[in-house]
Amino acid sequence: MPFRFRAGKNVTREFRRIAREQVERAQCELDEPSDGRHEAVHDVRKRCKKIRALVRLVRPAFDDYSAANEHFRDTARLLSVSRDATTLIECFDALVERFESSKSADIDLLKPLRIELHDRRAETADDQQLDERIAEVRTRLQDSLQIIDAWELDASGFAAIGGGFTRTYDRGREAFRAAYKKNSPEQFHEWRKRVKYHRYHLHLLRDCWRGPINARRDEAKKLSDILGDEHDLTVLNDVLQNEGPWVIGEERVTLLQDFIELRRGELRAQARTLGQRLYAEKPKHFERRIRQIWKAWCRDAREKKKSKVAAATEAT
Repeated sequence: MPFRFRAGKNVTREFRRIAREQVERAQCELDEPSDGRHEAVHDVRKRCKKIRALVRLVRPAFDDYSAANEHFRDTARLLSVSRDATTLIECFDALVERFESSKSADIDLLKPLRIELHDRRAETADDQQLDERIAEVRTRLQDSLQIIDAWELDASGFAAIGGGFTRTYDRGREAFRAAYKKNSPEQFHEWRKRVKYHRYHLHLLRDCWRGPINARRDEAKKLSDILGDEHDLTVLNDVLQNEGPWVIGEERVTLLQDFIELRRGELRAQARTLGQRLYAEKPKHFERRIRQIWKAWCRDAREKKKSKVAAATEAT
C-alpha cells in the first residue's frame, strides 16, 4: 500500500501499517538493489526519514515517540557516509554545469577535484566498514518490525494527528523566519528539515483532498529540493576549504567558492518566494482547515460504505 492514511480506517492500525511497509521496502532495497548500491543506500535513508515523519505526525498521542525517532535516525546515520560522498559529486556536477559558460572559468581545470570526489566515494562503497554498517542496518530493520507491532496511540481520528501536523507546520514557519533573519547555513538546513517533514505529512494525508493537497505537497517538495541543493553547496564549500587547495590550487578554489556563493544566493531567493506561499497561513487557521477536510473525507467514506452495504442487502 502507498505511504498514506486511508479513509475510515483505524488510525493506530494505519500508523503501524505504514511504518511496517516502509521497513519491508527498505529491506528489499538492501537485499535486491535494482539501481546499484549507492541508490539503495539513498532509498533506505529516505525510508527512515519517512518513518520519522510519520511518528512526528502522531507525536502528541505517541508515548514512544522519542525511542522510535532515535531508532530510525540512528539507523539512517549508519549509511550517511556513503550517501554524502555521492551527494558531493552530484552537487559539484550541477554547479559546474550551471557556470560552465562563464568567461572567467576554465572548467577543465576543475576536473581533478571531481576525480578526487569520485575516489572518495569509491572508498566508502568498497570498504569493509560499509558492509558491516549495511549488515547492522539489516538487523535494526528486522528488529523494527517487532517494535512497530507494539506501537499504540492514546487518541483516535484527527485528534491523533492534528497536534503533530500543526506543530511541524508551525516550527517550519518559525524556521523560515529565522533562516532569513540569521542568514546562516545551519538555520537554512534546519528549515529544510522542517519543510521535508511537512511535505511527508501532506503525502500521508493526500487522499483527504487529492488535488489541493497534492499541489501543496509538490510545492513543499520543490522547496525542500532547493534547500537541499543550498545545503549541499555548504558541504562542498567545507570540502574545498579543507582539501581543495592541494587538489586544484588556491586560485581555482576561490573561483569555485565564488560560484558557490552566487548559486546559494539564487537558491535562497527562490526559497524565500516559495516559503512565503507555503507558510502564509497562521497555524491555528491551517489546522482548522485541515481538520474540516479530514472530517469531510471520513464522512464521505462512511456514506459510501453504507451505500455499498445497502446495495448488497438489496441484491440478496
